[in-house]
Amino acid sequence: MPQALPSGGGGPSADDGPGALTAIARAGLEIDVVDFDVTSPPSSPSPGNAYLVGVGATGAWAGWDGDVAIYPASGTIWRRKTARVGMRALKVTHGLWRQWNGRIWATDAELGVARGGIVAAPGGAQGDAPIAHALCVVGTVVTNGDAVTLPPAVTGQKCLVANAGASSLAIFPSSGDAIDAGSIDASKSLATNKRCRFEAVDDTTWISLVGA
Repeated sequence: MPQALPSGGGGPSADDGPGALTAIARAGLEIDVVDFDVTSPPSSPSPGNAYLVGVGATGAWAGWDGDVAIYPASGTIWRRKTARVGMRALKVTHGLWRQWNGRIWATDAELGVARGGIVAAPGGAQGDAPIAHALCVVGTVVTNGDAVTLPPAVTGQKCLVANAGASSLAIFPSSGDAIDAGSIDASKSLATNKRCRFEAVDDTTWISLVGA
């Protein structure tokens, strides 16, 4: 029976096989998996196989809920890759995607538009009204400076925010991040009836493009 690498055993290496090499090639943001929400390690895994670990995992995967289990090309020890916000997993045989949003491996439908469902937090404080979708419509902005907060920047991650409220919206980065050439933790203002595309150029910086 394959064993598990102790918690904190690190990400994939060239020894982990094809699936892990795919993760390396895509900077760890995308990985090919055999299946989603698996809670029990297969008894005879193929080298390079990767699985999204489901809630209540047992055996060698106990305590790995929400992370990725990778079986290396050599050896008998499962490797654990910690899920990061924005990481996407492809179930190759079915062409299905899941993306980690910090809480769950969400489907494309679950990452869709939250039309009118987002209310900007009064007072404009960083960390308020965190965004959990790749495409977000903020329908309620009562006072200029009411705020939402972007997810932690992960290289290559994209997010579109539309302000459908009545006032100017303050968009904060996650703590320790920056938007454009602004100061760390400083917000960006988005006028009503405008939308802004954000893309993370590294793990601490978003660039933005405002459109109509």
